[in-house]
Amino acid sequence: MKIYFSSTCHLRDLEKVKHYGMYLVGRKVCDGYLITCQSPNYPNDHKHDYAKENDRSDCQVIFTNVKGYADPDRNMSNRILQGNYILSVDADEKLSDELVGNWDLIRWYIDKGIHIFWFKFKNIIDGVNIEDILGDDYHPRLWKAGMVVWPPEAHKYPELRSENKIFINWPIIHTRTYDDVIRTHNERVKVIGDEPRQMEERFIDALKKKLGK
Repeated sequence: MKIYFSSTCHLRDLEKVKHYGMYLVGRKVCDGYLITCQSPNYPNDHKHDYAKENDRSDCQVIFTNVKGYADPDRNMSNRILQGNYILSVDADEKLSDELVGNWDLIRWYIDKGIHIFWFKFKNIIDGVNIEDILGDDYHPRLWKAGMVVWPPEAHKYPELRSENKIFINWPIIHTRTYDDVIRTHNERVKVIGDEPRQMEERFIDALKKKLGK
């Protein structure tokens, strides 16, 4: 059973994400990568080649339009990587050293039939851990293709199609600056609805108080 690193990123982060994908392949965390790059130039500079969706080469990049968030493109990985496992990591996220160092156990769980892995997130903004804002923050970021289906809207709970799951406390580290949060929010409000916009605004208000902004 192969594991593919899958990431949806903006064009500005593509080279960084490709580099991290190759790092995970080198550490034998993953067997290849599939990166969906949301390009502001799409479709003029990059045409989405649908034939690539049947290309089983180990490492590939597919260009698509800017959506402001990753969830819709995660389902593309479900289609392309059927029969394999998907490790979904965004451009501002990295597996902790503890998680990489214990990856043999993750593969052991896969062999035992675990379909969905929930990882604890360690959220850092401007060097400050914001656990008191987000609480225990777990996300399904490794799953057998098709077992987690993502909604088209931002900040919506995914559909889980298996009860064979496990929660892992070796964290994924989500590192941003306050300026990153504001820039991403300003980009995203152009394409998201009122409910996710209000959710982000409440988070930003709490973050301002935490950071003394």
